Amino acid sequence: MEKRSILIVEDERIVGEDMREALLHFGYDVPAIAITGEAAIKEAGEHRPDLILMDIFLAGPMTGIEAAEKIGPLYDIPIIFLTAFADAQIVERVKTTAPYGYILKPCDEKELRTSIEIAIYKHALNKKLKESEARYRGFFATSHDCVIIISPAGSWIDFNDAALEMFGHASHEELMNVPLQNLYERPEDRAVLIKTIAGEGHVKDYPVRLRKKDGTIIDTLMTTVPLRENDGSVTAYVGSIRDITERRQVEDALMVSWKKLNLLNCITRHDINNQVTALNVYIELLRDMTDDPAMRDLLDKETVISANIASQIAFTEDYQEMGMRAPGWQNVPSTIRRSESALPLRNIRIDIGCTGLEVFTDPLLEKVFYNLIDNALRHGGEKMTTLRVSSHDTADGTVIVFEDDGEGISFMDKRNLFERGFGKNTGLGLFLAREILSITGLAIQETGEPGKGARFEISVPKGAARSVK
Repeated sequence: MEKRSILIVEDERIVGEDMREALLHFGYDVPAIAITGEAAIKEAGEHRPDLILMDIFLAGPMTGIEAAEKIGPLYDIPIIFLTAFADAQIVERVKTTAPYGYILKPCDEKELRTSIEIAIYKHALNKKLKESEARYRGFFATSHDCVIIISPAGSWIDFNDAALEMFGHASHEELMNVPLQNLYERPEDRAVLIKTIAGEGHVKDYPVRLRKKDGTIIDTLMTTVPLRENDGSVTAYVGSIRDITERRQVEDALMVSWKKLNLLNCITRHDINNQVTALNVYIELLRDMTDDPAMRDLLDKETVISANIASQIAFTEDYQEMGMRAPGWQNVPSTIRRSESALPLRNIRIDIGCTGLEVFTDPLLEKVFYNLIDNALRHGGEKMTTLRVSSHDTADGTVIVFEDDGEGISFMDKRNLFERGFGKNTGLGLFLAREILSITGLAIQETGEPGKGARFEISVPKGAARSVK
């Protein structure tokens, strides 16, 4: 460990040499002994010691106090004053230099060593604190979000320049004089916010509508935490406010556009379905009018094509709903039970072993399980008797396993299983399931063995699955 260096400033040479010997014995390095204030400033700049022991009354016109006043701003070196005088006036004068100690001569060696170690330690802490304050001040000043500090009574303590721009005020003083209640679209919303913070400990991205100087209402997201004393009392609220007005306007415009497109899609689907229904009627009329095998074969093909068109139209209805509703916590067992109720299970049993499991995903998760159950019923074969759903945790999150004891899926089919249009039916069910899951970062794969049943694994990222009672 590198030795600490200490500069001695003492005009009595014998006292200075005795002090040097003591410090060397303690393991410190003493680069110099200065006898004047001017020499102290020079030696401090040249050696940059870890600490200075400074006598107050020195040879020459400059006192130790005056030397300390110059050394502090230049080199930021901690100083301990040494003096034979305890005059109150001198003490008050010394305090203006923010010293790290004040020792009366003659000093005890243990006291001296203890004072040195404490001073060096406190200086290191203060240096870290200043660096932290500088980083905080840099963030405070340059943040594009409004950063605020509010008293428990609801008055301003501080805010950054972004607050002036957000609320449309010209100066710090002008905004400081505006009551905080006046910035809320509804003043009572602040009481609700404070109550929420008290109940939850903080708020993050809490939606609040605020009012600018010109009366314009802005949509914001507020993140706030309380600062507390040791007894738990709140001393201030610190937080940030982000203006999302433009984002909200874009979202609203997109929603209007989506509603218009959705209406157009609904009308178009309705019209096409009407035409498909009419087409099916004419196909059946033609079938009744002919016994020609070739003609009937053509009509059968037309029936298949008509059914495919109807299936494609039904798929567009499901696909357009994807991602349009906000994701949320979906209860897996309940979702599966709703899905199975819409399908003819016959004598097939579904065992659900993931009781209480919830995943954060699109509300169309029900459609995913519907398609998985439907796929099993169509392709599981006569040997299939049971569908099982279970879950287990992994290093990356949670895996939901959906498996059956049917025929399984061939290695040839596994490669294209989730591709649009692949399969013996419409070729859309598993493709749609994959697309729905991918909206919130979930993935699906098939890992079963041919002849031993299909096995689908849904991978849920960390934080997107939970167990509830």
